[in-house]
Amino acid sequence: MQAGRRESCAYCGQPLRLVAGFCAACQAPATVAQRARLIADAGLPPEGREIPARPLVPPPEPSPVGQGSGAAPGRAAVIITRLLLAGGLIALGLVFVAVSVRLNANPIRLLMPPPVGTVVVRQAADGPARTSVSTGQPFILQYDLTVQSGQAAVTLTIAPQHGPPRALTETWPRGHTTRAQTLVALAPDRWQITLRENGTVIAALTLQIAGPPTI
Repeated sequence: MQAGRRESCAYCGQPLRLVAGFCAACQAPATVAQRARLIADAGLPPEGREIPARPLVPPPEPSPVGQGSGAAPGRAAVIITRLLLAGGLIALGLVFVAVSVRLNANPIRLLMPPPVGTVVVRQAADGPARTSVSTGQPFILQYDLTVQSGQAAVTLTIAPQHGPPRALTETWPRGHTTRAQTLVALAPDRWQITLRENGTVIAALTLQIAGPPTI
């Protein structure tokens, strides 16, 4: 049976007769017409003689021109999210300013609360802070305090180096309150100014009072 297959054309099945390297019946090349013979000569089993053709895999279709990749929608979503977040922050800031205006308060002061307490000496109401003054010249002693809850007994103590201390005690309500006093030092000295809230020292300042300026 194998001998019969070996004498037949592997392409048309007619008796194999080669003419000028081609099958005389179907003009198949000798390499194709003698395929069964070559397989038989190799000693392969009959089921291995016919090799099915490998299916052709079509190439992937190119994406249409102008169509964005999958990353484009994700990036657009990120941009939209950032814009919404920025818009929300702006709206929140506008609401905060509106509430501050409604309460007649400084929005910066609401965000940054005032210091617990300060003591400042100035020569003029809007002048720079000083740590020394001359005798006979008026100066402004300004002190402020933030009472956190309820009310507090605020004590301002001036202790001269060569004299007894003098204290001023006031009851301040909750919130920020500022006091200012105009003083005149009559003799050279050094004052220790202390601000207390319910007995607790909040701020302190040393003021040097120099002699009158020489002409």
